[in-house]
Amino acid sequence: MYLLLLLAGTLTPFRIHCVALRWELGASPGDIVANVLLFLPLGAALAPGGLLRVAAAAAALSGAIEVAQLWLPRHPSPFDLLLNVAGALAGAVASRSLRAAVARVLRTRVLLPVCVLGLAALSLAPREWGATDFRNWEPEFPLLFGNEATGDRPWTGRLFEVALYDRALESAPAGPIGPDPPGYRDGGPVLWLDFSGTGRGVLQLPGRREVLELAAVLEPAPRPGGPLWLRGRAVRLHPRIARALGEHLRRRRELSVVAQVAFDDPNADGPARIVTFSRDPSNRNFTLGQRRSDLEFRVRTPATGPNGHRPAARTPHGPLRADPGTAHPRMVAGIFDGRRSWIAVEGRCAGDAFPELAALPEWRGDLVHLTVALGTALPALAAGLLARRRRRRVALGCLGGLTGAGTLWCFGTWQGLEAYDPIAAAWAVLALLSCLPVLLRPGDPQAACTEPRAPTSIP
Repeated sequence: MYLLLLLAGTLTPFRIHCVALRWELGASPGDIVANVLLFLPLGAALAPGGLLRVAAAAAALSGAIEVAQLWLPRHPSPFDLLLNVAGALAGAVASRSLRAAVARVLRTRVLLPVCVLGLAALSLAPREWGATDFRNWEPEFPLLFGNEATGDRPWTGRLFEVALYDRALESAPAGPIGPDPPGYRDGGPVLWLDFSGTGRGVLQLPGRREVLELAAVLEPAPRPGGPLWLRGRAVRLHPRIARALGEHLRRRRELSVVAQVAFDDPNADGPARIVTFSRDPSNRNFTLGQRRSDLEFRVRTPATGPNGHRPAARTPHGPLRADPGTAHPRMVAGIFDGRRSWIAVEGRCAGDAFPELAALPEWRGDLVHLTVALGTALPALAAGLLARRRRRRVALGCLGGLTGAGTLWCFGTWQGLEAYDPIAAAWAVLALLSCLPVLLRPGDPQAACTEPRAPTSIP
């Protein structure tokens, strides 16, 4: 049961990244306390085997968890492993001086309700799903290339081609889209700009198709016959076109931005904007940019915020560092499907993020209500598991569950099963099922025996 609780708390939410994340160095005070406390029970349980055994078991378990977190939307850190081992050793040392009390706590009848309620805290935490569509987009923002409108996010390089889709591409293109992109009804882009070839573009919206002369719709006008050279100065698309795109995309919830680019500096300080639909560094509709040797893709939704950075999709392993040359262009893409945003380089996923998880905000005041509910349910459930008679255990156990659910209901924090993390809920159900044998086991035979009668005296 303890392992179920541990895995549920460290491996959820269960979303797998397309590439492994980086190790993170450092930890907050809250992380330090949580990682130490999390492994105290493991050290107490393994204390009879010696401190070396405790350290080895904690290191193996924590190491496996941290490696698995490289592929999950968590924060893997080698410091977590050290803190987990320290917590296990602290639990083992404490158990030697408090052996009798620890042995009583580790008894199945007492440990089960604690684990069940811990899993309930993961699965029944009241949450409100935020929206991951574009209802909060601002159509009046400018669509820019190479910098923000404020001029403080410069990017240096060449743009050969840019395409914008109002849907999530199933696979990112590995080569040029032009010179003749498909129509809108055939799944083509809503905007296509060919800087190096024809010097033209196409605006395709439902019931509307407009051929664009780039020299007339870009400010400043690009040089004909070559790519769009960007040296830190923003190039602005005509406000009429940007407004039409913003109004159309605001009614959508999917987006794909594709660009054929060549990087002058594969290790630019950044953050630098390649293509950005934004007003300033803190307010945007979307942005595809460079941050040192990595790429970044931000999309604004009610869940991810006005800057689109909760979370932003980033490439964790510097795909631009592999090719220091700037001779050949690369196809890069940022794709958002309403749940996941990801960055592709040459048609392959190089980094992703899960904005759907940003739709689960902090508990805020609901954490207090949840604590009250668990605090009222714990005594009843513990009494039910400790009772000797089967009927009394079942009755008190059900009373504990009803008490917790009723408290959540009275405080208005029960938001519906659709708002719960399904993975954590599955752990909770598994834990509850594992409690059934304890609740339903036969009663203590000694409890059914009547008190012995006093022996009669022989006159």
